[in-house]
Amino acid sequence: MTTISPTAAAPEPLTCVVTKLGHLVERQMHRALTAHEVSAGQFTALTFVASHPGVNRADLARGLQITPPAAGGLTRQLVEKGLLARTTSQRGMPIAFTLTPAGEQTLHRATPTIEALTGVMFDSVRPDIAAMMDGGLRHLLSKLSQDPRLGRV
Repeated sequence: MTTISPTAAAPEPLTCVVTKLGHLVERQMHRALTAHEVSAGQFTALTFVASHPGVNRADLARGLQITPPAAGGLTRQLVEKGLLARTTSQRGMPIAFTLTPAGEQTLHRATPTIEALTGVMFDSVRPDIAAMMDGGLRHLLSKLSQDPRLGRV
């Protein structure tokens, strides 16, 4: 039987591991997306807007798990690049965002790059385990983003 010495370090909390994994994935996405002239955050925003056309800034922030000011920065950058279009707002109504044709092209060209990166990340994992991880991570994100104990971003 193995005993743990009192001076041995405790295992790193899972939240720290998840945070480090997120940073690693984001760095790899930035590197992979350089040729497409978008950042990881911009790609993620384009992907969200593509699946939620007409989304407003607040819902984009919630969907990406970022702050509203961060969503504002992303949308401003993407509008300036010509990748997002914004509707003119009527008084009291939120501004809505959709992909421009250039945004659709960028997303279409960059998606295989990100899919290839995903493949590299899961190369060392059996396909059945990778599929379970994919489903588990998506489920966890969905549940945590709706958990009132964790509050809003």
